[in-house]
This record gives sequence, structure tokens and C-alpha cells, in this order.
Amino acid sequence: YLTQEGNRIYFSATLGFSDTEPWYTDGTEAGTVLLKDLEPAAGFSKPFHFINTDNTNFYFRTFNSSNARDIYKSDGTSAGTVKIVSGIQSEPMVLVNDILYFVKNDAASGGIELWKYQTGAASRVKDIHPAGNSFPSTLTAFNNMLLFFANDGTNGDELWKSDGTEAGTQLVTDINPGAGGSVTYAKMKMLNNSMYLFANKSGLLTLLKTDGTSAGTSQVKAFTANDNADNLYLFNNALYFIKKNVVGSQVNEELWRTDGTEAGTVLIKELLPYTAVSADYLKNISFFTHNGRFYFYMDVENLFGETEQLYLCTSDGTTAGTNIIKSYSFPSDEEQEIPDDQSLIATYDNSQVLFVF
Repeated sequence: YLTQEGNRIYFSATLGFSDTEPWYTDGTEAGTVLLKDLEPAAGFSKPFHFINTDNTNFYFRTFNSSNARDIYKSDGTSAGTVKIVSGIQSEPMVLVNDILYFVKNDAASGGIELWKYQTGAASRVKDIHPAGNSFPSTLTAFNNMLLFFANDGTNGDELWKSDGTEAGTQLVTDINPGAGGSVTYAKMKMLNNSMYLFANKSGLLTLLKTDGTSAGTSQVKAFTANDNADNLYLFNNALYFIKKNVVGSQVNEELWRTDGTEAGTVLIKELLPYTAVSADYLKNISFFTHNGRFYFYMDVENLFGETEQLYLCTSDGTTAGTNIIKSYSFPSDEEQEIPDDQSLIATYDNSQVLFVF
């Protein structure tokens, strides 16, 4: 994970077998320095998800050797790197203006709910599910508000919005009426002032768009009951995504594009033909744009869970220009993590892409 703050790059690095801590560099060997040892007693903090705030401060999460997830704030000095929230959930945090949103389990104030850090203090935004846990997910910044999915105990996991206040935290619309909910956990993406998202609607994978209101939420295209899709990615004023279709134990994977209309939501290319793989393992698709093309990873596990296949692909948005560059197989028990968006980095000379594989 890399983030730029001023004239420094902050990142996570490991010394030895387990001492993973936050570092920074100014691009020189002498200027590559440990920011702070957050777990000095032979532990590790595993810092990740660095968020730049105002070119002075930044936030990051940790997952330490005691399996605790915390949030830190830093001004780039050891003394100014301090823990601000303890015991958060694994859901990524999101910054909207000056409000840092995250998910926290606090039984004393309502279980697993949406929280915020603002003006130096952390507090619960709203007890969405008073009789249980609302499990907020897919937190996304949109037009000075937060969009997310949550379960209020009546409507299932549905689309919500928040302005950081209890009164302003409301259900946007019940996409899939009933207690089943509509969440798919795929990341949302903005295009032309609308937020696009995948949802389960009447048993079908459905692409929708919303302006944050019930009246402004509409269907773009419904797929089939056997379809699943991962994260949307913006490239050249269109959204791209990987869709899989499951028929028995056979799964294929395809690159699709949408311009926000049903007619403009089209197949670009079948990347992987129907193969006996696990239906649950189209996961963590990550994208990166460089020099008129975008690059992305796919991670697929075989039917029996014995091996995983990691694919590096590229596309210019056309069928002919979409290809698999390289693939790599490894045993599933190696627990290798698919690289995320921040793991693909273009070189300064604009002629190469460096990638983790």
C-alpha cells in the first residue's frame, strides 16, 4: 500500500519474518525511514489502507499480532502518529470531506454499526438495527454523502446513505423487497454524476444507478440468476466489469462495458471459457490505468480448492485489444493475496508498468 503525502511516499514494509510497520521515503536511500514501531514488543502492526487528508495528515488501518484492527492518524512524525480508534471491523474506511467513516462493533452502543471520526472524536452515527447488527458494507463516498449497504432488521441488506448525522442516515430504497436484501459486496463506481452498483433484485444480478434518492434509483440491466460480477472500473467515460456465469460446476469469465444504458451494456470479450472452477472464486478484481490502457488481475480457484490461478490482463476497451498477459498457479493453502489497485504502479518514463505477481 502506497500513498503520497507532501514530498513523501508512505508504505508498509517488513523486517525479518513478521515485523511489519509503517515507513516513508523521499526517493533516496537515506530518506527511507521507519515512521514508527507501533508494536515494539516483537509484534507487528501490518499498516495498510493509507488515506491522505489535507497534505498534512493521513489515516491508516492496522491489523496487529493480537488480531486487533485499529485506526491511526499521522502527521508524518513518530510523535504525531497516534491511535485514534480501536477495535474496528474489516470493512474499509472512507473519508467524505472531514468525516472518516468506518464500521465498529461496540456492544454497549448497538453492536456492529456505522461510526465516524470527526473533530478529534469517534462516535456511532446511527443504530440502524436496534435489535442486532446492521453490518454496514461497501462504504462509498458520493456527492458529499456516504452510500453503503446495511440491514435494519426489516428490509435486509439494502442501500443506505448518510451525511454523518443520525437524522441524515436513511434507507435510499428497498431494491429487493423482503428480508433477503440486495447486497452483492461489489464496489460501486461513479459515472456522469450517478453512482452505479450491482444488486440482487428478484434473484437476478442487476446493474443499477442512483443519485442517492429513491426516485433517482433505476435499473440499467438485469442479468441472469447464474451471473455474478465484481468491481466496476471507470475508463474513457464508461464502466468496465468482470462478469461470470455459472452453469453447474462450469464457470466462465467475461469483460463487459456499460455507458449507463441497457443498450450500451455489452460484452467485450470472454476472457476464460467455461471451466470447472469454484463458483465462489471470482474475487477481488483490481484495475489500473496506464498509457491508454487498463490492467487488471483476476483470481480463480479450481473446483476442488487445490490450486488458484492469478491472471494479469489488459484492455483498451475493444475485443481485439483485450488479452491475458500472464498467469501464475499456486497452491490454495499458500494464502497468497491478490494484489490490489495500489500494487500496480506506472514508471515515471510512461513506457512500462511495474506489477506485483
